[in-house]
Amino acid sequence: MEDSEKINVLIVDDRPENLLALGEILNDSELNIIKAESGNETLALTLEHNFALILLDVQMPDMDGFEVAELLRGKKETNHIPIIFVTAISKEQKYIFKGYDSGAVDYLFKPIDPDIIVSKVRIFVELYRQKKLIEEQTNSLERLAFYDPLTHLPNRTLFFDRFTQALAHAKRSNSIVALLSMDLDRFKKVNDSLGHDVGDLLLKEVSERFKGFLRSGDTVARLGGDEFAIILSDNSTAYNVSIVAQKIIDTISEPFHLKDYTCSVGTSIGIAVYPSDGNDIEHLTKSADIAMYHAKNEGRNNYQFYSENLNVNTIERLAFENELHKAIDNKEFILFYQPVFEPHRKKIVSMEALIRWQHPSRGLLQPGDFIPLAEETGYIKKIGIWVAQRACKQIKEWQKAGYKDIRVAINVSAQQFSQKDGMKSISRIIKEEEISPGCLELELTESCILENEDNATVTMHELRNLGIHHAIDDFGTGYSSLKFIKQLPINKIKIDRSFVKDITENKDDSAIVTAIIAMAHSLQLKVVAEGVETKEQLDYLNRLGCDEIQGYYFSTPLPVDELEELMSEEKVPATA
Repeated sequence: MEDSEKINVLIVDDRPENLLALGEILNDSELNIIKAESGNETLALTLEHNFALILLDVQMPDMDGFEVAELLRGKKETNHIPIIFVTAISKEQKYIFKGYDSGAVDYLFKPIDPDIIVSKVRIFVELYRQKKLIEEQTNSLERLAFYDPLTHLPNRTLFFDRFTQALAHAKRSNSIVALLSMDLDRFKKVNDSLGHDVGDLLLKEVSERFKGFLRSGDTVARLGGDEFAIILSDNSTAYNVSIVAQKIIDTISEPFHLKDYTCSVGTSIGIAVYPSDGNDIEHLTKSADIAMYHAKNEGRNNYQFYSENLNVNTIERLAFENELHKAIDNKEFILFYQPVFEPHRKKIVSMEALIRWQHPSRGLLQPGDFIPLAEETGYIKKIGIWVAQRACKQIKEWQKAGYKDIRVAINVSAQQFSQKDGMKSISRIIKEEEISPGCLELELTESCILENEDNATVTMHELRNLGIHHAIDDFGTGYSSLKFIKQLPINKIKIDRSFVKDITENKDDSAIVTAIIAMAHSLQLKVVAEGVETKEQLDYLNRLGCDEIQGYYFSTPLPVDELEELMSEEKVPATA
């Protein structure tokens, strides 16, 4: 057993032969016997070691044992150590009483009975061991109560306790306290793509970087998930706080090397300052959170100070977020459908399902009005499942009405695509609605696939094996990698409307569209041009051999009843 693991016992006697004899009696593998020959040496050793017990001689030259015991009892660091007097002086009651009065727990006389002293030492050693165990358990419970088990940073409870103390000090000293509310940008992507183990490692590393540059008087805490907070005390100006905030951003922006991965995240920081932004914890915390949301809206990886204007905007945003959360349960979403035409046959060949929000007070909202918020809040996954479910139900209704070959495309978000549960839910819905998988087409953007590149090929092949079609949406605006197009089971490419808009006038746009169509046809892929609004655009695309057309020239997105009228009458404008 290492000395550091043994229990310390101090024996004190001014005669070396007595120390030797007592040491031999107490020789035990669990004990670390330390010896002293005077009172002063005893006092010094008690400040260097933690002792379970002191066996103390009474008669010593520099000071007697009674004086030593009284001095030990008078100090906070040593008054807990039990003392047994071991002496050869008279057994008169007055000496025994004096020993107990000076703080001894027992009184033994020489010559020593080895069995008795070993027995007594064992009792006190066991008491010491039990006391240490209780202390360790208490400390463990304290850490569970006040510290985050993953990062070992203060948790929410301890954070607010320290914040209370910092505010009290600031009020007394007429100084400022800054609260920095932070969360990590792109952390969810790390968690989803690399796994929670890597995500946990990232949180630990982030915590270590925080600890590396904060002062001893500051507090950094993990409040939950990827949410952190920092208390900066005694900062005389907002400028000082901004320097710290920028340092945090620069530090966290450096790449993290985790297992076999290298990843980068940023941090969005909201800052509230006492007393200008609030006089208590509740108001300051709210102000810092509002500023943090503003930092995210400003592009992330930046810091923002709280202002009253932010408060008004954030209240409106939170209300809108709450309304979005309830929209599905309140059945406020509807699907419009925009037909896709094959111009040569003047025939509708498929359609794209496009969500709308029939807001009770704001009217009919377009996707751009609420989808960015849905993606930010995570509601997009629930909305994506609803779209798939509603579209599949509609397909079934159309098939019953005699439209057997109808195909509907739905847009899949990066969040939905990155989670296997999201993709499994689509195949489950197809089975529940009893429709052919070939009637459903998933529209994915290039960036959506490349954000989940490791799993994209596997996921898309699994869905393709079920019979589900895939289209690359907004093609040309992302990476447009030929390797990526070749490897994935894609049926169709949709040219982004930005290239179609000026195709008859802009040589660069014309060249790009020509190249896309040629490349797609060489890979046996169909091409759809989005955003076709004029006959001139249509004629040009026909000359280039574009397979299908989608845009306002043929039809705007329509509610179901208007679309069914168009499907039945095939009201297609004349083509060149």
